[in-house]
Amino acid sequence: MQHSKRNSAPHIEIWEIDPQKRSVQTPNLRHNFGSTVHTLDQLATRDKVAESKSCSNVVIPGKSRDKRNYKKRAHSKFYTDNLTFKLLRYSEGLAEPENENEALIKTRLYKSFWNAFYCSKTLYQDGITLKAKYCGNKFCVQCSRMQTRKNIEGYLPEIQEFIDPQMLTVSDVNVSKDQLSKRISRLSKSFTKLVKSFNKYQERHGLPRLKAVRKIECTYNFFTKMYHPHIHIIIDGKFCALDLLKRWLSENPTANSKGQDITPFNKSKTLEQNIREIFKYFSPLSKKDKKTGKEKLYPIEAIYTIIKAFKGKRSLQAYGIKKVVDLDPSELKGQEVDFLKPDVIEWKYITEKANWFNLDTMEALTKNKPSKKHMKLFGIKKDKPPHDYADYLDETLVRLHKKKEVIKPRNPKIEKIRQLDLFNKN
Repeated sequence: MQHSKRNSAPHIEIWEIDPQKRSVQTPNLRHNFGSTVHTLDQLATRDKVAESKSCSNVVIPGKSRDKRNYKKRAHSKFYTDNLTFKLLRYSEGLAEPENENEALIKTRLYKSFWNAFYCSKTLYQDGITLKAKYCGNKFCVQCSRMQTRKNIEGYLPEIQEFIDPQMLTVSDVNVSKDQLSKRISRLSKSFTKLVKSFNKYQERHGLPRLKAVRKIECTYNFFTKMYHPHIHIIIDGKFCALDLLKRWLSENPTANSKGQDITPFNKSKTLEQNIREIFKYFSPLSKKDKKTGKEKLYPIEAIYTIIKAFKGKRSLQAYGIKKVVDLDPSELKGQEVDFLKPDVIEWKYITEKANWFNLDTMEALTKNKPSKKHMKLFGIKKDKPPHDYADYLDETLVRLHKKKEVIKPRNPKIEKIRQLDLFNKN
C-alpha cells in the first residue's frame, strides 16, 4: 500500500558553507529576485559598478561621474527649503503652549526646522572634494535619502538570507491629531510585546527566533482630516507573518481585519527594490489626486502634526538581525568629483535659483533651475518667485537678537544672484 505524501519522510537538504563567498549555500531554497545580491563580495562589486554609473540618489564616499547627482540634490534642497519655510511660519503663528513639556517640544521643532533649512546650505570644496554639513532630520529629503541608502546597505546582507520574505502590514483605526503621538507609541510597544511573546513560543518548541524589520509610517486623509499610522514589516516566512497577524488582531480588538495585509515579495523586482519601500520615508507628506493625477501637498498643519508626533521616536526597528553598515550622514568625509577643477571654494545655495553658486565668480555648480513639479506643489508662480526668503530671514534674526540694534546687512553678492533671471537663464 502506497503512503500519501503527507505521511512520507521529509526531504532534508544539506546546507553547505562556502568560506570564500562568506554566505550559506542553500540549494533550491532562496527565491530569485531579479539581480539580487547573495554574497558580501558581490555586494561590494555591485557598489563599485553603481558608483561608476553614478546612478545613486544619495551622496556616499566615491566618485560621481557627472552633475546629475548634484542636480538631484539641488532639487531635494529646493523641496526641503520650501517645506521648512512653510513650517517655520506656521510654528511661529501657533499659540504659546500651556505646559513646559509642550513648550520644549515646540522649541526643539523650531530649531530642527532651521537646521533643515541650513542643511548643506554651503558646499565646501577642497581640491576636488565637496563636503557639507547635514541636519539628519527625517523630513529633510537629502538626509532621508542618505538614511534610506544606509539602511538598505546595512540590512540587505541579512534580508537576502530570508528563505520566504513577506511584507506584513498591520494597523488600527484612524486617529485625530491630538491622539496621533500616543497612537504611534502604542503601536511600537504593542508590536514589541507581540515579538517577545512569539519568541517565547518559538523557544519552547525549539524553533528559531523571529527575524524581521519593522517601520512605522503615517498618512493623512484629506476628506476625514484623520491620520492613519501603520506598521510595515519585512518578515521571513508566511507562517510567521500569519501568526503575528493573528496575535496583532487579538491584541488590538479595534483593528479591522480588512485593513491588514500579507504580500510576498515581487519576484520581478530585485530584493533591493522590494525592501526600498519600507526604508523610504516615515510619511509621504503628499498624495496624488486620483481625478487630476497631480501631486497634492498635505496641509501644513497635518505635516507639522506628523513631524511632531514622530519627534524623538524610533520609526525603524530590527528584530533578530544586525545592521552591517553603520555610517552617519554627518560623518561622511566628502565626495570626490571630476567635473570641478582643484580649488578651495565655498558654494552657497540660493533657494530662489535652486542651485549652489560661487559668490566670487557668480558661477553655478550645475545647470539647474526650480522644477515645475515642485513649483506647482508649493504654489510658486513664475511671475511671482519666492523672493521673500531674505526678508523673512532678516525679520527672524531681529526677533532672535532683540538686544542688537543693528542687524548685519545682506550679502550684496547673494542679492546680485537673486536679481538674475530666475527661470530662463542660469
